[in-house]
Amino acid sequence: MSQAQLQDAYRLFAEGRLDEAAAALGAMLRASPTSVHALALLGAIHERRGEWDRALAVYEASIRATPGNAAAFTRRAVILMRRAWGPPTPPRPPTPGAAVITMTDLGANGRFGNQLLQYGFLRMYAAEHGLEVHAPDWMGRDLYDLDDPFPVARLARVNESETLLIDSLNRRTPRVFLNVDVTGYFCGDTSGLARHRDLFRGLFQPGRRARPLLDDAMGRVRAAGSALVAVHLRRGDFVGSTFWIAPAERYRRWLSEIWPGLDRPVLYIASDDPGAATEFAEFRPLTAASLGIDVPGAEFFVDFHVLSRADCLAVSNSSFSFVAAMLNTTARDFVRPTRSGPALIRFDPWNAPVLLEKGDAGAPAHGAPSPAESPESLAVARAFVGPTARVVVAGSGGESWVRALGGVQPSARVLRWTPHTPGASLDDSCTSAGIRHIQLLRIASGARVPDVAAGAPRLLGHARIDAVLFGGPGAAAATPADADLLRAHGYEVLVPRVESGQLALSALPPGAAVAGELLAIHERLIPHLRPGPKAMLDLVSLLPLHGVTPRGVIQLGAHEGEELETWGRLGVQRALLVEANPAVYQRLLPRTLGLPGVRAVNCAVSDHVGRITLRLASGDQSSSILPMARHLDIYPGITEVGTVEVPCTTLDQLLADLGLPAEGFNILSLDIQGAELLALRGAEAALRSIEAINVEVNFDELYRGAPQIEDIDGFLAARGFARVALTCPFHPTWGDALYTRARSGTTAAPTPPSIHPDWLSGGR
Repeated sequence: MSQAQLQDAYRLFAEGRLDEAAAALGAMLRASPTSVHALALLGAIHERRGEWDRALAVYEASIRATPGNAAAFTRRAVILMRRAWGPPTPPRPPTPGAAVITMTDLGANGRFGNQLLQYGFLRMYAAEHGLEVHAPDWMGRDLYDLDDPFPVARLARVNESETLLIDSLNRRTPRVFLNVDVTGYFCGDTSGLARHRDLFRGLFQPGRRARPLLDDAMGRVRAAGSALVAVHLRRGDFVGSTFWIAPAERYRRWLSEIWPGLDRPVLYIASDDPGAATEFAEFRPLTAASLGIDVPGAEFFVDFHVLSRADCLAVSNSSFSFVAAMLNTTARDFVRPTRSGPALIRFDPWNAPVLLEKGDAGAPAHGAPSPAESPESLAVARAFVGPTARVVVAGSGGESWVRALGGVQPSARVLRWTPHTPGASLDDSCTSAGIRHIQLLRIASGARVPDVAAGAPRLLGHARIDAVLFGGPGAAAATPADADLLRAHGYEVLVPRVESGQLALSALPPGAAVAGELLAIHERLIPHLRPGPKAMLDLVSLLPLHGVTPRGVIQLGAHEGEELETWGRLGVQRALLVEANPAVYQRLLPRTLGLPGVRAVNCAVSDHVGRITLRLASGDQSSSILPMARHLDIYPGITEVGTVEVPCTTLDQLLADLGLPAEGFNILSLDIQGAELLALRGAEAALRSIEAINVEVNFDELYRGAPQIEDIDGFLAARGFARVALTCPFHPTWGDALYTRARSGTTAAPTPPSIHPDWLSGGR
């Protein structure tokens, strides 16, 4: 399943074309039956149709495939609660002109404990700064009778990892975030929320339909004893890294220590593991199942309520029980496990990190410092991390490297990502953080190259990670298999070393022994590391390598015919050269005169027929039908100097007007400064005959509205093309990509192209 296919399905859904969207998803799910996003959208389609049983079946299948799937977890709960209880409290209408804070991914980005932290932050922040909270449809409306207005406008996204939201909440910074859509987990240290604890606790009082069930449950628990001791053991969807499971023996040891001093104690075990209570048989524990009370769709809610009312509470490393501790106003003792310590430790739920990765009692949940960073890793940081760079640290370690990075480039933005987090791939975490491109990925302890590959198919597939630093101090040892996996994703694996204070790189041969740190750099950037002249893709070598024998070429953005020699060396028999700029066309035309099979045309090619404004640049190769954006930052010496109206057509229409059969051309080349996707959209018929496409691609918005590499990848993949080569020799933000049509079966070795002798001189 491709990202482009999924985006098309979302578009069809948004347009109300539910049958078409469902059919598209059906095809995707046959190829990838456990796709979280495809299942979520299919469930939403069934909900939109009122097909509740089908929606439930989809959500339950999604949960089985990915137990930490927050969106499916939320929608399943909402459907079952409303089936049993009826609709929730209606949302209030929004206040006209009110400043707003919202979180549109509430319910889809973290499960129940996370959702309470997320919503609680919204309400705290709104109360502090006089804002109105808008919230999507989530289970808090059913369990707590919340009635916030639904979001009514698309707002700027703000991520907790990249902003000073907690500082702003506590007025430690003058900035107030107004009219924003917040995203994040809010699982940091709760001391930053403590000033608003009463508000937080007041938000989450069970609603009118849940309260009778919970009161009944608490009555039965209290009837069994005086001192209520509750233990939470989360196991079902916890694997590795942040989400680790402490041995039951630690909890039993704690119970044995406190039990004799309690007045008629009763133990309650809250767990997603039905067999957990049997491990505490000597204490005769109660469970939600033994109470016989169930909240439809929110089977966890009895457990959560009992935890929030316990007299002694032992939590797991989970936001679920930690938030219950935050709501608990009666407990005399709160304890939790550390990752490696043998005993449970006391904690204050309003002055502690929500989750612990490593560390001792009272230590921050950010992992133990890794060994001193190597000179090589710091040299890599200096070489690859600029002032506006996005850096990701994968794993549970790497703190000393992050601190060192702060000294090298303090303005770089760093995102921490932990592999195996349910429902939080690196792709999704970066999307939530508003990060499209990563300049440097540091794989620290608690992660390996396969973890990254599994969590980042989109980032890797679209060449959105420039460099990967792995192995060495504070990280898992690199292996030849790691290097091979990165090579398969288009990276060259290099050995970094420091010589005379400078970073030096040497290639790591395939299969070579691995020791110390390695640096993988995407192939598109390798030309920047090598001396000598820079060049775009070598089509003369690449096309035969991929089984393409050129017959005819269409070149959009032919400029002055600089590629005529290339087309001649490829043995092309016919060429259509299109140039939009009238002045440049006058320089192109003489070079084509007398060349057999070559035709030059002066027009713009886009997705419509008519006339269009061409924006002229001081460097005429940068003229475009789109206005400049970051182009002005990257090339400040090239500016817009005027405009000219030119005829515009589609490629399909142009071929028809010229009487040229599309079958005569099997190569398409596009270099039209950000208008490439527009031209491709107007070439549906021509593309059916095309075997290879050489196209300029972008990794930043050099022109306003220009497609990014994901857009080109997706459009062409949907039409049977795969990207086989990519280079950005002149600047990391743009380059050339070669796509060839996917072929079935084997391909015979291509014959070398014959050179058309008249083309090598360009007709001169």
